[in-house]
Amino acid sequence: MLGSPRMSWMDVLRGAAILLVILGHSSDLVLLVGREAPQLLHDVNTAAAPYRIPLLMFLSGMLVPNSLAKGVRPYLTGKVRGILWPYVVWTLLILLATGAFTAEAALGMLWLPPTLLWYLQVLFVGYVVALLTRVVNPLWPAAVALVGSALVPFDEYRLGRMLFLIAAFLCGTWAWQHRERWLGVVRRWWVMALLAVPTAVGAWFAITVGDTQYNPLAFPLVACGLALALGLAQRVPDARIIRYIGRNSIVFYVTHWIVVFWSIRLLDAAVPGLPALVLVAAALASAVLVGLGVTWLSLRVRPVALLFRI
Repeated sequence: MLGSPRMSWMDVLRGAAILLVILGHSSDLVLLVGREAPQLLHDVNTAAAPYRIPLLMFLSGMLVPNSLAKGVRPYLTGKVRGILWPYVVWTLLILLATGAFTAEAALGMLWLPPTLLWYLQVLFVGYVVALLTRVVNPLWPAAVALVGSALVPFDEYRLGRMLFLIAAFLCGTWAWQHRERWLGVVRRWWVMALLAVPTAVGAWFAITVGDTQYNPLAFPLVACGLALALGLAQRVPDARIIRYIGRNSIVFYVTHWIVVFWSIRLLDAAVPGLPALVLVAAALASAVLVGLGVTWLSLRVRPVALLFRI
């Protein structure tokens, strides 16, 4: 989630996806205090669900060519230091902060992530797969991963989800390799209008039918949504705060669960009976503010920086 190439619209997209993830978790966690998010908010989260994490994976996949150009050893060590390390550190911190820590859960992070940080595990695997398949067109292993996602039955290890997201990741690698061909095309208004149709269909299916998230049959619709997002991101005015969140997305991603969890519980205890929408808004705002503060500290205080990268 960190790295180069540095393009402002990529950071804006990454920041927007992170905010959608935080919004989704904030809406879910109000259930802890016996509330339920409004139906409209539930529909927004459901409609965004098929696109959020695939977009983050796609954008990360776009970083592979430049990262590989530095050499295999810097490539691998960089992913261990910047992805695997915060995955381990913050999985333990989240387990401790939410009272869910057990030796079994801590050891289980190696094969079955016990927290929302499963995404970092999948992301690390995606970078390893990209390294191992670097001599072939990324679309070939992406196709194999997508077929594998369709063939793998549902299981608690979520292998099908991982394969689906690795397909999105490798498509991002291919997209960056061939960006001159298509990047300017998707920002044309008529192309975005065409892409908006299947994207809306995917969102509608997610709301009305369900079970489309990480569904291989929905991958073409997801791909259209990703292309539309890249086109729009090149058109919209630069949003400095969202870009900043995207540039430091690892901090916001790993810290937000603890902040959302405790802000909802503490606010409900302090002011019982608050509407769910108020709790969600407060949790979202708290996660963003804490993320901004921790990012500021991580850039200035070495021990804080070590929580995110060694």
